Amino acid sequence: MPLYTIYLWLPVSDMFSTILAKIQVLMLQNDIERMQADPNFSLDSSDGVYIVFLCIGIIGYFTIPTVAGWIIQAGGMGGYGRNVNQMADEPEAWRAAWRVQPQETQSDVSANC
Repeated sequence: MPLYTIYLWLPVSDMFSTILAKIQVLMLQNDIERMQADPNFSLDSSDGVYIVFLCIGIIGYFTIPTVAGWIIQAGGMGGYGRNVNQMADEPEAWRAAWRVQPQETQSDVSANC
């Protein structure tokens, strides 16, 4: 059972949705400009492009966990998490890592003099 889990799904999805929103705004601005220039302009011509845009967005949202995993691996946290989980699975290693060394007392120091 992992002790530490790092999730970057939310920040990655926020960045992806920001990019998609910017592209969508640019597409709508283009359609508005064309509608103002040509009163007979029909939005049917851009429906295919918009559907492709939506499909790219859907596929992109399904890849967010993979991209977040790549970011964690590239940052080095993947190795850290693996080491923490490995230590948690080995009770002896865990105890050895946290073993406290006995401290010398005042009587031990004066007896050695």
